[in-house]
Amino acid sequence: MTKHSVAQSDYYYIRYSIAPPTQDGLTIRKVLAEAITQSFGMSAEGIYIDILWIKPSGEECAVRLNHGDAMTLLSASASFTGSVKFCVKHSSSSLIALGNLTTPLVGTQEEQID
Repeated sequence: MTKHSVAQSDYYYIRYSIAPPTQDGLTIRKVLAEAITQSFGMSAEGIYIDILWIKPSGEECAVRLNHGDAMTLLSASASFTGSVKFCVKHSSSSLIALGNLTTPLVGTQEEQID
């Protein structure tokens, strides 16, 4: 019997709902960085977050970060007391898993951000 395994990804993906909605990737990244600093101080502010997708309405986004930093971001975003609230809709070490939700990550040309 042959065993097959899937290689562990170096990245972790999180799909958030955002309130109030925002379509600006820089604002999303800034607020997530503020959440990390609020929870863990300046020692954790070097975590790099890629904004992969923003729903055209600004109500959801998908981010990518190093697998080792995922629990830090998940904890920080859950406890953040700032003006923008993030709620985890789905998280996974597989980007494909995030796309299996009701709104696909790959949209039309007008829906994608630069």
